[in-house]
Amino acid sequence: MNILVALAFLCLVTLAPWRVRSQQQRLLVNMTLVSKAKAKGALCLDGSLPAYHLHRGFGAGENNWLLQFESMLVLWFEKVAMVSLLFWGGEEVGWFLKMPHDDGFFVVHLEFCARSFRELEFTVLPLKANSKMSPSTKFFHRNHSLGGGWCNDLKSCFERAKTRRGSSSYMVKLEVFSGILSNNATLNPDFYNWNRVKLRYCDGASFTGDAVFSNKTTTLHFKGQKIWEAIIDDLLPQGLGKARKALLSGCSAGGLATFHHCDDFAKRLPTDASVKCLSDAGFFLDERDINLNHTMRFFVKSLVRLQGIEQNLNRNCTREQYFPALCFFPQYALKYISTPYFILNSAYDVYQFHHILAPPSADLHGHWNKCRLNPAACTADQIAILQGFRLDMLGALKPFYMNSRRGGVFINSCFAHCQSEPQDTWFGDDSPRINNKVWILLIDRFRYLMFPPLNFWHYNLVCDMVKVNYLLQTIAEAVGDWYFSRNISKEIDCPYPCDGTCHNTIPEPKLR
Repeated sequence: MNILVALAFLCLVTLAPWRVRSQQQRLLVNMTLVSKAKAKGALCLDGSLPAYHLHRGFGAGENNWLLQFESMLVLWFEKVAMVSLLFWGGEEVGWFLKMPHDDGFFVVHLEFCARSFRELEFTVLPLKANSKMSPSTKFFHRNHSLGGGWCNDLKSCFERAKTRRGSSSYMVKLEVFSGILSNNATLNPDFYNWNRVKLRYCDGASFTGDAVFSNKTTTLHFKGQKIWEAIIDDLLPQGLGKARKALLSGCSAGGLATFHHCDDFAKRLPTDASVKCLSDAGFFLDERDINLNHTMRFFVKSLVRLQGIEQNLNRNCTREQYFPALCFFPQYALKYISTPYFILNSAYDVYQFHHILAPPSADLHGHWNKCRLNPAACTADQIAILQGFRLDMLGALKPFYMNSRRGGVFINSCFAHCQSEPQDTWFGDDSPRINNKVWILLIDRFRYLMFPPLNFWHYNLVCDMVKVNYLLQTIAEAVGDWYFSRNISKEIDCPYPCDGTCHNTIPEPKLR
């Protein structure tokens, strides 16, 4: 029986027309050093030149630009467990779909249509005690640390300056463009033919610092603000200055950078251009840790002080805040941004879970170790704390969600970090979707086959005629609908563990 289910499900996902993985190709883009940056004092931590990668647009997109602040996210995964959305009922004959509900899960029995191409009727049925359900969770291990992070003291900045995070000398010269940066219309339907740029991250402060540290032996350049300005100045004469449409985006530390440069980006482009901004996994919270200490707040204050950031923060925000350094946090800066904005984030962001909510300094005895590696291993008390973190994030976003007429939101309940550049989370056959709408399967035709050992009939799909249509949007579709004003894109997921579409990303433990 399990074999039959697996074969049928495999048939469904391998031959569906919207399947994208088979069409995915690696697009490698050369690095460009900003040759005039040195004269402007725009240097990486170690004094090397800043860099970017540009892939030219074409056709209708040749005058449109997408700039993506780099994160240090690694885009290669090792799949640990697969999810199956369909399972076979023991007594009820047919296909079933596991659906989220406020009280857990309910079961939808899909009635296949015998003729014509139309939406399937469905009825809600109780879960049979003898029904066998396939796994409902995905987990992935990354082979590198998540996010680009920051350096807030001399020791960490000196160390960073000797890596690709602080020097273009250590950066790979060819960068993979995928997800929102892909040039494939099937993989990136709204932005594939735009001019797409990745801004390399080498300052350790989300492109906001403006200071220099020097002693008798070493100099550290905290020049993120200057790097931002130098790259934009380099791109303007290459066509950015005549952009008709533009999107400034970024992930992790790069996502946070969009909050601090969004309005400046809009001011540098033509007044009649459509300019918008997107933050992916950049909504870092000013949150207490599990010991009720302000670990992240103290980190940010030291970062702002060391790298001379305060002068580059939003002035309206710094005038209003008792502690101006707090304007580095997006939740305080957001209300002062006038450019249309989209916030993409996981409510259980893995980086924030591990570094803000439950950092090693707050868990000296390792009580959270198992929970960090697998949410299913979390205790009831730990889950309650994680749910509280989610509520705090939604509370911080509430004014924007309720009052912004031009804003967009996609907050899913995944243990993830950065979902716009990995192809499988941006726009793929099983990409994350917000589970607050009904899923409809469309079947062109089917046929019956008899399985004598089972003594009853089962549906056997004709695989080459299967089409699956999700009413739930992928992240790419939500962002595209928002940017092009096709639809209102404000989606907030139900609490963990309701979402079976997640690609939960768990950092692999470092070997000692």
